[in-house]
Amino acid sequence: MLRKLAIFAIIPALVSSVFVGAEPTRVSAASTLFCELNSILYGGCIDPCSASGNTSSGGRVINGGGDGGGCGGTAEQNKEQIWNFLRSKGLSEEAAAGIMGNMEQESGFMPTADNAKTIGFSDSSGRGCRGIVQWCHERNTQLDSFAAERGKSWDCLGVQLEYMWYEMTETEQGNRNGNGDVLEIPLADALNGSDFSRKSNYTGSGAANAAAIFHDYFERANTAKGEHLGRADRAEEIYTEFTGKAPVGISEEASSSTNECASSDVYTGEIPSEECAALIAQYRSLVADGKITYYGEGNRAFVEKDLQNCTTDQIQCGTGGLGGVHPRILRATVSAAANSGASTLQQWNFNTGHACDGLNHPRGMAIDIYCQGNNSSGQGASDDCNKLFRYFYVNYSELGLTELIWQYPPSEYSCGDPIISCDIPGHTDHIHIGTWVG
Repeated sequence: MLRKLAIFAIIPALVSSVFVGAEPTRVSAASTLFCELNSILYGGCIDPCSASGNTSSGGRVINGGGDGGGCGGTAEQNKEQIWNFLRSKGLSEEAAAGIMGNMEQESGFMPTADNAKTIGFSDSSGRGCRGIVQWCHERNTQLDSFAAERGKSWDCLGVQLEYMWYEMTETEQGNRNGNGDVLEIPLADALNGSDFSRKSNYTGSGAANAAAIFHDYFERANTAKGEHLGRADRAEEIYTEFTGKAPVGISEEASSSTNECASSDVYTGEIPSEECAALIAQYRSLVADGKITYYGEGNRAFVEKDLQNCTTDQIQCGTGGLGGVHPRILRATVSAAANSGASTLQQWNFNTGHACDGLNHPRGMAIDIYCQGNNSSGQGASDDCNKLFRYFYVNYSELGLTELIWQYPPSEYSCGDPIISCDIPGHTDHIHIGTWVG
């Protein structure tokens, strides 16, 4: 099945100047929601206060797949890859920062870290602890096997991230601390703030707590020598670095740092939120570059109307109303146009101009993309249409899709696949994707 292939086998070539800039800037607090929506697809988020619209990091885009991305670079580049990987797994910002606070102390984010070389330590096999979280003993040996099975070297960052996640979710690593106390819920849930029997022992900020939990149940460093100290502080610094927010306790209200941009006239009119503004900026840049086109001028006008009501609020059906589009479906559109390899995505419509059907158009949570299939002349679909379909299929879950409809998917796909709907009347000349947000 193609869904087993690397999710992002091709590094996305982001064609918009929104994502290209000189010196990188960190994401501002105003862009946090946009960052959360795009963490799977992009290594950074735009800073709306930046005059040039730089990315938050130079070209740090998830080059995803079964090994979690590339094999590593500088410490700063590795930090971006690690953050994106952890967030793509459903971990909260606090949880990601907590794990990274441990990594910084263990390895400085370098997958090549080997304490046999740095401090002369070696275990009974003559090998030191290695990698971003410093695996030792049998865990070290298993890392070698895990990498070899994937045709990679042990010191590849992506392999180590996937191996860490494998240990956390599919082995007993991560469910028992140094005293033998069992963590009765999955480690990822504990890091995300779920209750467990010893949660009251962790009383710092969300990031600090996550750092302590990850240390106690995964790292298990030598506390007698103070090797556990400093991780919480590092986690809080990383949390602020990547979110622009001050770390807070789990029970406290999230603080909002002052952001002149957010209070200025940058976001005006009917665009209600920063993530919509950023997505619309990407969309318009893709239109300017020809990566998104329209199926007729009438549809252009409909799309423009929907963009002016990009919102997570309830959207009313029908051309006579405000129209609108949910940012999640707009994100999927932008992502496919930028990353699928198709020369263009021909937009039909979101909500405005579409019938009030039983799918998700009436809620602004669907898009139709013009694509002729195997028509009466026997001509197959265009290469662009097949590329777009494959992109939506392979990234179905990551994009938050719940509907993928086309009567004529590429030949390697079966209409019996539970993701694909083929026999829906009226879907011979366009691909429909939809998402349901409860």
